[in-house]
Amino acid sequence: MPELVVISTDDLRNLIREEVNAALSVHRSSPTPDLLTVKEACKKFKTSRTTIHRLREAGKITNKGRGRKILFSNSELSRALSLEPAA
Repeated sequence: MPELVVISTDDLRNLIREEVNAALSVHRSSPTPDLLTVKEACKKFKTSRTTIHRLREAGKITNKGRGRKILFSNSELSRALSLEPAA
């Protein structure tokens, strides 16, 4: 049978705040250095959004989702763009 624990409202509020902050700090500290947004990829590789999307549609690169962002692998983009014929 579960044990009943009595805790004050303030203590409960503080406990929840601590747990949420701990969870957020873990999420924020997980870097994704290899992943770029479309805008970052265009700037880094001096290419257009159209080129990035064309590569994705052709299956030469894959996108990863994080929330509402569409992210692309830096190394995958580099490899795909190095194989693209010069315009």
